[in-house]
Amino acid sequence: MLALSFRHRFLRRLSPGFSAEEEQRVERALATARVIVALTSLVAVHVDPTDPEKYRQTAYVVLLCYTAWSAAISAALRWRRANRHFVHLIHIGDVIWPSLLCLYTDGADSPFFTLYLFSLLSAAFRWGLWETAATSIASVGILGFESVMLVKGPAAWRDLEAGDLEVNKFIIRCVYLLLAGLMIGYLAESEKELRAENGLITRMLSRIRVDFGLANSLTTVMTGFSDVFRGDRALMLARDVNSGRIFLWQTHGDATEARAFVREVSLNEVGIYDPTAAADAFFYTTNPRFSGAHYSAIERDGTRVKHETPQGLTIPDGAQSLLSLSFNFGQEWAGRMIVLDPQLGRDVEQELRFAQNIVRQVGPALYSVYLLRRLRTRAGAIERARVARELHDGAIQSLIAVEMQVDVIRRQSVGESARLAAELARVQHLLQQEVINLRELMQQMKPVDMGPQQFLDYLADYVDRFRRDTGIYVRFVTDLQEVTLTPKVCRELTRVVQEGLINVRKHSGARNAMVRFAQENNHWLLMIDDDGRGFDFTGRRNLIELDTIRRGPAIIKERVRSIGGELVIQSTPGEGSRLEIMVPKKGHASHG
Repeated sequence: MLALSFRHRFLRRLSPGFSAEEEQRVERALATARVIVALTSLVAVHVDPTDPEKYRQTAYVVLLCYTAWSAAISAALRWRRANRHFVHLIHIGDVIWPSLLCLYTDGADSPFFTLYLFSLLSAAFRWGLWETAATSIASVGILGFESVMLVKGPAAWRDLEAGDLEVNKFIIRCVYLLLAGLMIGYLAESEKELRAENGLITRMLSRIRVDFGLANSLTTVMTGFSDVFRGDRALMLARDVNSGRIFLWQTHGDATEARAFVREVSLNEVGIYDPTAAADAFFYTTNPRFSGAHYSAIERDGTRVKHETPQGLTIPDGAQSLLSLSFNFGQEWAGRMIVLDPQLGRDVEQELRFAQNIVRQVGPALYSVYLLRRLRTRAGAIERARVARELHDGAIQSLIAVEMQVDVIRRQSVGESARLAAELARVQHLLQQEVINLRELMQQMKPVDMGPQQFLDYLADYVDRFRRDTGIYVRFVTDLQEVTLTPKVCRELTRVVQEGLINVRKHSGARNAMVRFAQENNHWLLMIDDDGRGFDFTGRRNLIELDTIRRGPAIIKERVRSIGGELVIQSTPGEGSRLEIMVPKKGHASHG
């Protein structure tokens, strides 16, 4: 009975719900079945009349009324929608009609006793276990009352009984009715639970979309896990199989405004979330409700794990219990989905199997989002590279040729007209600036696909090329021979240098600049100095202060945020400025 109670509670927690259209379809199906049962009973009575003989006509009239009632319900449901009160009235009738037929056809020994099964089936089809069990109890109660009245009641009641009441047969039929109610209700509850599980997974899958982004899709899954198991919040530990780096995803905010963030974790932290020798799925708690520490686990195939709690298993973030499941996304990602402080029932293993099923269904969809986003990124990079090549081979070369022609004309016209020569010099300068702008655009459009091995050389080459193209004396300074940055951080810092030097050329009016990359304590430090106009404030401002006063380069600020870095701008109007970007060696990032 405890297992039955758990199934009912678990089903309610999944909140399957049925639409008005589904409920109407259920009632129409039951109405059609009711008409068939009534007509079949009429045929049976015509072929084999019932006892007692003196009430045969009365029983036949009651059966005709039941048939008419069934037909009327079937017709009514085609013209009106069944509300809750109407459904309850119909169900009460499904219990009363068999009782009337049994009353005039030999009581508990009546062949119409089997019509009680239809009321049990209709309760199971509409609702579930407990409604069906209540229907069987009500049917047994009515049948028992009739049997007692047929034996001990007034003479008018005793005349309805064709013979003596067989107590043993009556008890067997009552027990049969009760067991039938429990079994039919249990099967209906199991079917509804399966539908509810599939419905929940379908709803989660419908919210995993490429255009939502990986972060939003992952937030949906994590908050969905937390809601289903009524946990405090969900975490996900993910390991990049190729690089060996480990990230911890977690949600912040409530269910309506939650967003997933990720930070890289060290190997020392991994054991907290992914203990050694842990099963595929397990539940661990120190809640007093379980009389001390409790550990339940199952393997990937759903079999129970019999070994003891893994050594060193702890519950993070001050929680009292956790639900943990392993996952694999293709050949690239592996890790664990974790729900802190879940509220599970007594059948923990069943809930673990259900959680496994969610991961198996949702995991491939999340991996598809990851692959499609990566494919889009690569396709965009290829297209930008193609456009950059076309700019270099077409527009830039044409502008350079025009600029050279203008230079030739300017030189030839020096002795003829100073005004014309000056105008040609101005046009030549404009062409030179447009060539530089297009080259910078081309550099920005080109995909920056590099690792830490190429990072320092790329910056040195870029700074040298910038110096040659613009005439601004820029130096790249570093005392490092190699770095251990991630490819993402390398890309973002490269874009920061590109954007910073473009701003120096366009806005600062500087003649000298310096790009420096160094390592200080547990941070990487990137600095861009220039001797130009500076910003329109004096002193040092960090990222929060820059947002408050709405100053600073927006693109650089966004890129610094994306790698979990810190930005400080030091400005002296008329003398120059310095940008300092500090990135922790174990960075944070938000993924969209």
